[in-house]
Order: sequence, then C-alpha cells, then structure tokens
Amino acid sequence: MITKFAIPYEKAGQIALFIVMQSFHFLIMLLVLFFIFLNSARLSDALNHIIKAYTPGFSEYFIKARLVIRSVLDSMVYTGLGTGVILGVVYYFAHLPYPIFFAIFTALATAIPFALPFVLILIFLITLVQGQLISGLIILIIGTVLSFIIDHWIRPAIIEKYVNIHFLAAFLGALGGIEAFGLIGIYLGPVIMVLLTLFWQEALNNAKKQNKI
Repeated sequence: MITKFAIPYEKAGQIALFIVMQSFHFLIMLLVLFFIFLNSARLSDALNHIIKAYTPGFSEYFIKARLVIRSVLDSMVYTGLGTGVILGVVYYFAHLPYPIFFAIFTALATAIPFALPFVLILIFLITLVQGQLISGLIILIIGTVLSFIIDHWIRPAIIEKYVNIHFLAAFLGALGGIEAFGLIGIYLGPVIMVLLTLFWQEALNNAKKQNKI
C-alpha cells in the first residue's frame, strides 16, 4: 500500500526542482527590489527627465506606473511585516517549533496572492502531527481572519492611497502577472492594468471630443 501511493522518484525530483527554482527567483526579485529601493529617488528622477525630454506625452503614464509599483510594494511590506509579527506571536504561544522561521515564512507568503492560506494549512498539519489540535485550530482561525481583513480592507486601502485603481483590478493584474511573468509579475501585472486603464480613458475622452465636434 505504501508503494502504491508513494510519489515517484522522478516526480518528486521535479517538484523539488520547481520549489528550488521558484525560491531562487523570489530571492533574486527581493535582491533587485532592494537595490532599486536604495536608489529609487535617483532612478525615478532620471527616468522622468528622459521621458519628458523624448516622449513628453508618456510622462503621466510613467508617474502612474511608479505610483502603482510603490503601492504594491508598500502593501506587500506592511501587510507582510504585520502578519509575520502577529502570527509569530501566535506561533510562539501555540508552542509551534521554530516560531521565528515560520513567522518569516508567513511574512513572505503574505506578499503572494493566495499563498497565505496554504501556509496556514501546512502549519495546521504540522501541529496536527504533533498532537496539538487545539493550537493548530487557533492558528488556522486567527490566520484566516487576519488574511480576510488584509485582503478586503488593509491592502485595498494602501493601494488606493497612491493611485485611483480598484483593488480588484490590481489583484487580477497581479495574478495574471504571476501567471505570465513569474513572481516579478506581482508588480508588472498591476502596472499593465493601470496603463490599459489610462489608454482606455484617453481614447474615451478623445472620442467624446470628436463626437462633440
């Protein structure tokens, strides 16, 4: 029976390779974003001058794209840190092994759409194996409520603070971006959605002006 339901060696190797590659890509993304964050002011000013000099009509699109990237980055950082700290305290009092590691893991998972529930389920299974059913249920319930509050109130409020885009559009853009570009699509997806919205509004305004003429 064990061999019947065991994962084949080749399949297990493919899963392990996929996890390693995705983790490597995620770390590269964090490293690139870190250096961009350090030089963000200088890089933004340089790009703004170039766009104004050669393509003045695209200056508004660049400003909007910059605001979207900042809003997504801030929503990831603030919600990730907050979730990591809160659930880290819950992990500690629930006697979960290595609470700091799982708190960091939870903070990183919060930045990826739909990733936090899988982490909560994984932690619940770990506590279940250890015979701590009550602790696992407490972690699962608190984490689920926290995830609901973040996705429905906190993250939309942070994104809409910087740019006038509906959270659903940014959320779908992030999911589509991840599917098309990988983890960096978390940023590219919402930017593309905003640019498409601006193009649509500009085309609509031009059409209205021509119809009045």
